[in-house]
Amino acid sequence: MKTMGLLALLCTVVLAGCGVQGSSSGCTTTLVVDVQPYPEAPSTPPDHTLAPPGNQEQFIAFEGFTAPAGCAVPALLVYYPAVWTVSDPASVQLSASTGGTVPAEIATCIAATPNPVTITASVTNRGVTTMGTHTMTCN
Repeated sequence: MKTMGLLALLCTVVLAGCGVQGSSSGCTTTLVVDVQPYPEAPSTPPDHTLAPPGNQEQFIAFEGFTAPAGCAVPALLVYYPAVWTVSDPASVQLSASTGGTVPAEIATCIAATPNPVTITASVTNRGVTTMGTHTMTCN
């Protein structure tokens, strides 16, 4: 049964590009930066009154591609070190994560945030800077 599942997966991967336009048909891919909690979003927002890790959320930035509907998108995600900023530095402090398998940033809540704060990652690749954002709330 495992062999059939593996075979189906292989066929799906090989055929994934079928039925979409190629780049010669006017398709242009766009490089984007996505910011996501890592390894996943906490079930409750970080609480500034707790000790680490209860007052923290960790984020990663990776580059990927978007394309118009019907166009093939390269299945490539690249994790890049980013320049990180936060919209409310009085309530959230940023620091680099150490020892992980991907470059990550830790957001530490030092005060409650009545409104979500925006975490921004700026990635420069081949002289072009692209930004991605994610929001978080601190209790």
